[in-house]
Amino acid sequence: MTEATDVIRREHVSIANMISVLQEMGGAFALKHTLSTHDMLDTVHFFLRFGDTMHHAKEEQILFPALARVDADSQPLLDNLLAEHQHARVLLGKLEASFARQDWAAYFVIGGEHCQLLHEHLLRENSELLPLIDRLFSAEEQSRLALALVGVQEQFPAEEVTHWLQRQQELTRIYPRR
Repeated sequence: MTEATDVIRREHVSIANMISVLQEMGGAFALKHTLSTHDMLDTVHFFLRFGDTMHHAKEEQILFPALARVDADSQPLLDNLLAEHQHARVLLGKLEASFARQDWAAYFVIGGEHCQLLHEHLLRENSELLPLIDRLFSAEEQSRLALALVGVQEQFPAEEVTHWLQRQQELTRIYPRR
């Protein structure tokens, strides 16, 4: 049986890989290496589509409300995580705008802020949120939550989800973590 937290952990790995990609791009930019603007734009689109529109939707529509229903004490954590989602959206808007202006210095400064925020956010979810869900929900309840997460994902064309996961793998090979 697939558990909801397994689904989220797998997506966190893909997002963490893209954090590393953007950080590696930033390092290459600092060393005055030529970068592919196509790769830079795809990085923004990955975070927008896969990271925010799909992944955060799963958390906000399914996991957070389920946890709030069974554990009122988790509300401060959930409020903090939601605020981080909102902050990430603001940074993504700025990242997208800096790309449109071709302001590469701003792109990488904002990208660095976005990476730092997401890195800390993933750590918090992996160390606080997901263990809490693992503790409070039975395997059967987690399985039902996992099906609900799949329902959210089905709102997106399967080809798009596959595209972003494949693109994440390609970019991870092009910009390997050092």
